[in-house]
Amino acid sequence: MHHRSRRTASLIVWALVLALFVPLASVATSTTSAEALVTDGFDPGYIISDERFTDSGSMTNNQVQQFLQAKGASCRSNCLKDYRMATTDRDPVAGRCNGYTGKSTENVANIIKNVAVSCGINPQVLLVMLEKEQGLVTSTAPSSSRYRIAMGYACPDTAPCDTRYYGFFNQVYMAAYQFKVYATSPSSFRYRAGQNNTIQWHPNASCGSSTVYIRNQATASLYNYTPYRPNAAALANPYGTGNSCSSYGNRNFFVKFSDWFGATTAASPEGRINSTIVAPGVVRITGWALDRDSAESIDVHVYVNGRYFRPATANISRPDIGAAFPGYGNAHGFDLFLGLAPGSTEVCVYGISVGGGKNALLECRTVSPISGSPSGAIMAANLEPGGVKLTGWALDPDTLDPAQIAVTYRGTRVGTVKAGAASSANTGYPSHGTKRGFEGVIALPAGTTGDVCLTVLNVGIGSNTSLGCRSLRVFGNDPIGSVDAVDVGPSTVRVSGWAIDRQTTAGVTVELVVDGAVVARATANGDRPDVGRAYPGYGSKHGYVLSGALGAGAQEVCLRAVNVGAGTTSTLSCRSVDAPTGPPQFVVESTVRSATGYTYTGYAMDPDSTSPVTVKAVTSSGKQLASTVANRSRPDRAAAWPLYGADQGFSIFVPLGAATADFCLTAVNVGAGTDATRCETFGPHPVGRIDTVTAAPGGFDVTGWALDPDSASPISVHVYVDGKHVATTKADRSRTDIASAYPAYGAAHGYTARVQASAGTHTVCAYGINVGGGKNGMIGVCKQVVVRGGSPDGRLDSVTPTANGATVSGWAIDYDTASPITVHLYVDGRMTTTTVANVTRPDIAAAYPKWGGAHGFTASLPLSKGVHEICAYGINVGSGKNDLLTCKTVTVR
Repeated sequence: MHHRSRRTASLIVWALVLALFVPLASVATSTTSAEALVTDGFDPGYIISDERFTDSGSMTNNQVQQFLQAKGASCRSNCLKDYRMATTDRDPVAGRCNGYTGKSTENVANIIKNVAVSCGINPQVLLVMLEKEQGLVTSTAPSSSRYRIAMGYACPDTAPCDTRYYGFFNQVYMAAYQFKVYATSPSSFRYRAGQNNTIQWHPNASCGSSTVYIRNQATASLYNYTPYRPNAAALANPYGTGNSCSSYGNRNFFVKFSDWFGATTAASPEGRINSTIVAPGVVRITGWALDRDSAESIDVHVYVNGRYFRPATANISRPDIGAAFPGYGNAHGFDLFLGLAPGSTEVCVYGISVGGGKNALLECRTVSPISGSPSGAIMAANLEPGGVKLTGWALDPDTLDPAQIAVTYRGTRVGTVKAGAASSANTGYPSHGTKRGFEGVIALPAGTTGDVCLTVLNVGIGSNTSLGCRSLRVFGNDPIGSVDAVDVGPSTVRVSGWAIDRQTTAGVTVELVVDGAVVARATANGDRPDVGRAYPGYGSKHGYVLSGALGAGAQEVCLRAVNVGAGTTSTLSCRSVDAPTGPPQFVVESTVRSATGYTYTGYAMDPDSTSPVTVKAVTSSGKQLASTVANRSRPDRAAAWPLYGADQGFSIFVPLGAATADFCLTAVNVGAGTDATRCETFGPHPVGRIDTVTAAPGGFDVTGWALDPDSASPISVHVYVDGKHVATTKADRSRTDIASAYPAYGAAHGYTARVQASAGTHTVCAYGINVGGGKNGMIGVCKQVVVRGGSPDGRLDSVTPTANGATVSGWAIDYDTASPITVHLYVDGRMTTTTVANVTRPDIAAAYPKWGGAHGFTASLPLSKGVHEICAYGINVGSGKNDLLTCKTVTVR
């Protein structure tokens, strides 16, 4: 069923309207006016643009009312401009209309505007439909029956109107709703946009049909509502009748809309981006743009990251667009080449309107342009005969051409190199291939020192990029080189390094000069790969090592490179050195004690000899206990003193006993100087220390360790307080740290003891009791401790009133004992209750860890009503006296 009015009734209404407003001459069918007909712009495939059809904001409520009053100025009875009615609620339907909130009374302007907004339909379309279907807008006395079928909704040509849809509001809302149904479900209806459609001229099929390419949805919706196309006779007489095969619904819509509101096809541009191609230095954007208001090519504007970038014209031939939009031609394509900065970039293309529409965003794309400043790196800047050889890589992301690198030396442009050679460098631009390397020799002035700097010259977006500078000393005619090391030994000096003469690639002669006299001469032809890499034009055979005699005292040692050809002999370096002499260098690095003795390790070297040094242990009486030779390998010593070799390490074991308690380790001198000694006084006496002395109930706790070298068994320890022996304990507790320090003695050498002492500050000392040879001795150093004692301590924390008295709580402690003490509670100066402070208090345990936490108290006191003073007394244990802890006041009500 077609949701439209019957053709005959619609035409009668239209004719009545024309009779009132159109001169008779204008409806003649036998002649045409000299002026262009309003239907000259009628395009059966594009009756009205989608933009105009769906512009729900084209008029306000007031503007609709003013329009109705102007067009209905001659109306005298039952006028649309004055018509009011009750409206009903309509539920929203997703994608179609947003529903409607009914009112007890509403005028036509509000109904039209509110329906337009709800369903997204231009209120001008609804006004034209009311006129085209029943002539309600301009009628002078419309009947009630015309209001019932105001929009011709559900009134097909072949059947009576459906009474379910009677009523002005019902007709307007359902007609608008139906247009949204056409748009949201286009494949469900006969006439569709974007394809050829067969449309009859008239309900009488014998009148035939024609093929119409419907360009947009709004036009398809009009045909689905009124399914006939006006023929030439109808269009030739736009305000009258044509012939027997003429239909008028869509003609009348076009004519009336054009008369009242202007062009029906004032459309915004449409189009899209078809492709984005990113290439070095350019982003290519292709697509099309078209404004249905004109067949001419339109302009497009390009925006980049939200900012205007450049204009263009969509005038490239696109036959596919010409086929999709018959009558508009092919010249609607664009192909843009944009130079954009690097990074994620949003490119948007807008179509510029040429008719009554608005400029329109066609599409946005995000691209990552390949552009920006050049990049690269210097891999090497090596001197060669006559200049510097530069290698590295460089590229400019804006081009595939080889990058040009400008070279300056000491601030002056000296040449250019091109980065077009194969390179394995990771440039970060795989699209540019691997031929981005450069290698070239640039001539530089001889005998100068300065920076050679490279700059990649920018192409396109960006700026020149500096690759940095390298500091160079350019060859002159005199030889160059380096003294890398000067090593001294007994009466000997050794010098090593490299030397090159610009005139030859062969090794040059070098001379070792000591205090002005040549003591050695050689050819600098040893292999030096580092020199070969630095000066590839000269090879690597330029190293030297020379040794010569060195006298006593401070002397000047110089190295000369003898000139070849032009130039003069060069002194590469001079240094003041002292011939090594004197006593041995002797270092004991570790001592390991065992039950039977001590093992010492370290190194010894006598500067007067390269032979290993003798190391021995001798007592104060001259008895030799042990002897060895410092000939163990010590590569670290060889690195510090290359001419003495690595045989400088030693390890010597010295047995211990009562008779060998004190001794000296001696490195025996050779030549000038005296023996180097390190004396030890160990003895067989006990060793150890006091680790901690901490206050405890009634005294203090002492901990530490002790052992006797003559035995691995635990020994006794005597504890002295203020010079008096007060306690004896056994050092038999496990101490893994002592086992690590004295592996031969085991771990059972720790001690701890609780010592009773009076309150105050005391000095605590410990003595190890000797076993075997030796004697008792104090172990470690004495420590001081403050013993807490005397009167009790504590406090009354809270007094809380109850119905018949008060509840009290607090804590009390006596430093002379860890046990709970008694607390006496006084009320108004009289002793009332006795309790014991034995309740667990974690806070007290944390404050007094040696005393534990069982020192809290709580008690209930019977009290009369009124204000009372509550006091708590701690009852003393040991030295001191009973002590007041706290008093508090409580009010019992």
